[in-house]
Order: sequence, then C-alpha cells, then structure tokens
Amino acid sequence: MIPASVFSKIRSFFGVFAVLCALGCLSGGSIAVAADKAESSLKVAGNYYQQQRYDLAIGEYQKFLKDYPKNEKRSEAEFYLAESLFQQNRPDEAFTHFDNVCSQALSLIKTYSSQELDATFYAEKVKPKIS
Repeated sequence: MIPASVFSKIRSFFGVFAVLCALGCLSGGSIAVAADKAESSLKVAGNYYQQQRYDLAIGEYQKFLKDYPKNEKRSEAEFYLAESLFQQNRPDEAFTHFDNVCSQALSLIKTYSSQELDATFYAEKVKPKIS
C-alpha cells in the first residue's frame, strides 16, 4: 500500500496540471462531431464524480480514455479517474493513473519550456484560461 503522504504530494500536482491543461487547450481542435461526443462523454463522467458516484465515474473515465486516446482532455480524464479510484480505496490502481498524469505534465513542461514562453504569451494566452 502506498502511504497517504505520497498521494498528497501527487494530488498537489493538480495546480500545475490545471495550467498545463489550459495550455493544451491552445493547441487547436479536432473534428467538431468527435469533439462534441468526447466532451459529452467527459461531462457524464464529471457529473458522476461530482455526485460522488465514483464507481460509475470510474467506468465513464475508463470508457473516455479508451474511446478518445488522443483527446486533448485525456490528462484531465486520467486525473479524475485516479481521484475516483482513490476515493474507492483502490490506491494502487490510483497511483498508476496519478503517475501517468505526472508523466504527461512533465512532458508538457519540457515542450513549453523549450518554446521559451515569454511574459506576453502568458499574459495573452495562459492567464485568461486559468483565471
């Protein structure tokens, strides 16, 4: 079993994760119909999560990840899948998904830092998305 302190640290990455998701939203869209279906699927999972119906949320997040493996909101879905698993007292499974989210976040950090984000880009593109 993984200590709660480890999960606490992983869960604290959520702030960084939210910023990276906002950056990911800047990368453009895909076909409107597929995007609508993906968005709808994620919304259903999110509603179950908000209602604390974690068992149903887990199934919906897993379905989203399977059906839309390249969707820009994949990290968000995987994060909430991990949270749902954690709430269902399934820490080992949750840890696997938290680890995936952290790996994706680090990859995005490397990508965006290599593009030399400047203050203007942050002020115009990132800050409005996270405010």
